[in-house]
Amino acid sequence: MQKRYEDLIPQEKGTLLISSDVYAFLGSDPKVGIDYCGFSGTIELPVYFDIKNASTLSLYFKIEATVLSGDPAKWSSLSSTFPVINANSSASLQFIPKREVPSSYLEETLRISVKAFKDSGYTELFGEDYVDYTYYFFDHTQGTIVHFGDFETGKDGWTSNATDFLRKNKYAYTGAYSIYVFDRDHGSATIDSSGCKIIPQTIYVTQTFDLSSYSKVFFVLHITYYKYNSGYSAVKGVRIWTSNEDYFIRFDLPENTFRPLRVAVPITPGSSVSIKWITGWCGAQSWFYVDTLMVVGFS
Repeated sequence: MQKRYEDLIPQEKGTLLISSDVYAFLGSDPKVGIDYCGFSGTIELPVYFDIKNASTLSLYFKIEATVLSGDPAKWSSLSSTFPVINANSSASLQFIPKREVPSSYLEETLRISVKAFKDSGYTELFGEDYVDYTYYFFDHTQGTIVHFGDFETGKDGWTSNATDFLRKNKYAYTGAYSIYVFDRDHGSATIDSSGCKIIPQTIYVTQTFDLSSYSKVFFVLHITYYKYNSGYSAVKGVRIWTSNEDYFIRFDLPENTFRPLRVAVPITPGSSVSIKWITGWCGAQSWFYVDTLMVVGFS
């Protein structure tokens, strides 16, 4: 990459240049928080890439990772191959490295390379590029819980500019209540340069915190349920941002099935940090339930 990720404009963000006409677009920011509280064994860490093959060749792709910092013995599934992507076609690839659950706070970095080959034997390299993913492993019970919101008695200080920001006594991760957000008068997605749907920042949920006492801060939330109505698909993702960062995180949840998913992102500390977030929705038809939001600080 010719620029730091933080310096890319929105249209460039997440773009890997395989050649002059073959691109890979990241499905999420390469700064990844992993709250491993309650987990044991091995964690799967899915990484999404949208491939745009605008060349005249059909290409075969391989994604490989090397451990730049950390313990390589704790990582596995660091190489995957994928079916052919035809000329002038696009496809989404899911790469799933795995890591053993650590026992204390840890930061490790993978260099993930996306390689295109002319042949199915993966011997004739067409082009490649890479991005470095940093994983922040933490257990929220080992830090300071600056904020805990489970919506049992109210909205716990969170406000929204959406038409509807509602508590419901179902699909809770903890307690009995969760929330969902949608807006009747705004669209639910925009299209980035890869052709991927992303969630705009026009509608959001927000709260401001004093995080100046901490050197590391993480925001955690749990997406518990995808309420799907036929013909009204919501973007499967969550966007989280402050004045210093902007994360768009894709995920895959089944329709109309309770299956909680934990999302965590690092947040830059400061004396007045406004955290904003929004999940995908489609008008007043399809949306996601969210519960158990936490802001966690480490000295």
